Amino acid sequence: MSKQLVFIDDSGDPGFKFNRGSSTHFVVVCVIFDNEIDAEFASVSIKKLKRDLGWKSDHEFKFNKNTYEQRIALLKVARKLDFKARAVVVDKTKLSEKLTTDDAFYRFIIRELLARNDDLTGARVYLDGSAGKDYRNRAASYLRRELNKGSRKISGLRFVDSKTDNLIQLSDMIAGSIRRKYDLTKADRHEYCGIIKPKMEDVWHYMG
Repeated sequence: MSKQLVFIDDSGDPGFKFNRGSSTHFVVVCVIFDNEIDAEFASVSIKKLKRDLGWKSDHEFKFNKNTYEQRIALLKVARKLDFKARAVVVDKTKLSEKLTTDDAFYRFIIRELLARNDDLTGARVYLDGSAGKDYRNRAASYLRRELNKGSRKISGLRFVDSKTDNLIQLSDMIAGSIRRKYDLTKADRHEYCGIIKPKMEDVWHYMG
């Protein structure tokens, strides 16, 4: 039975109102640790970086809120840690209409990413819990049902507060780095993925 820990976060938004500011691309990332020791070491390393930056321990790494220098610092630390990352990139402008509701789309894409990675059977899965309680309950019920079909089982699924979880923050930073690559207006769009490339096992482009 796997003892892996999987931390999931996203970048972009699950909306489809492109004329009102919805992102054209949506990225979901799984950051996978093979054991608790590697995960704990990573969390401590990120906490130390916060201290080096003069931050309090509850200051959050968040791609869209951090400076260029802060993003680079975190990714350089992450590159030395023992984990692997897998991601799905969705061009929402090309999806079929059946997925174009925020709730259904978000749950479906996470399910597809986890189901694609059959070697995560038995893993403990952690997701950013910043969404409302009703949504979290619906998503948890859906994912447990879909991911525990047949012989494929996850050992647990929890929503955690990104403000207090360094490994969810790591997932956010990697997701943000990948999505930035698709923003043609940004001069730094290739830099972040270049740093984190050795940690990326798979970047899947979901075509609907």
